[in-house]
Amino acid sequence: MATVLRRWYPQLRRILPVGLRHLIRYPLSGLRSHWHDLRFSGLGPVTLRVRPDWVVRCHPATVRAFSAHMIERTFKDELAQFVGTCTPGMTLIDVGAHYGVFTLAALHYGGPDARVIAIDPSPRAQRYLAVNLALNAAESRVRCLGQALSDTPRTIDMLTTGPGQAHMMIRPAEGRSDSVGVAATTLDEIAVGAGRPITHVKIDVEGYEGHVLRGGAALLRDQRPIIALELHNDLLRQLGDDPRDLVANLERAGYWCRGDDGHPVPWAPLTIPHIARITAVAS
Repeated sequence: MATVLRRWYPQLRRILPVGLRHLIRYPLSGLRSHWHDLRFSGLGPVTLRVRPDWVVRCHPATVRAFSAHMIERTFKDELAQFVGTCTPGMTLIDVGAHYGVFTLAALHYGGPDARVIAIDPSPRAQRYLAVNLALNAAESRVRCLGQALSDTPRTIDMLTTGPGQAHMMIRPAEGRSDSVGVAATTLDEIAVGAGRPITHVKIDVEGYEGHVLRGGAALLRDQRPIIALELHNDLLRQLGDDPRDLVANLERAGYWCRGDDGHPVPWAPLTIPHIARITAVAS
């Protein structure tokens, strides 16, 4: 069955709506997504102790995303690294906010004066993010933007991954007839309209991080925020970018990579693995 589906999927992609295609390709994930919504309507949110000193209430559909940062070593370390940079009254631009793990972490560890601008182009992710913010009484401290970021204001062709891949929006490596146009702005434009200094930027955009950083050159030069970055090396190359150029640009901007022990880490080895999780700090 799987072989037949792979053979015919390119043809099905041209004639079937995206929601039906996702149901065919990921039937269990699609049913699970509907079940989570029904469960939330009937039983309400799930409470998770993400870290010993941090409890979150969340929509059932987002439990897996939060639980990954409780259970899986890589994600636990990534969150711990981010928490270690949080400061009282911080202002975070969360690029690729998804369901709000890092947005809510910034608000918790940054204290009552912390604020976040949470950006994600996925309508479903934005919906669950809004629910999670309300469940944690955080709506008044977060500005949510349902758009993408790039190097210049533009419209970007993007695809939704559907429930099988947590409703992320991704940029295809080649033109696709089922992609949709998503309005994009820049980090610099977001920073100008923030109304307060930006102290932190988190970027998780599945291979588009070079464009996002190039669109934030003035922010990095003038405000020097801490950058929590997922460097998707393979995806960057597939999409025509070079991770070596990206880290070289950060280095030229006066940033160094901070290791778990607080000491500098060389940039070059970070461009080798599939994904490198980086904390970049201005000199």
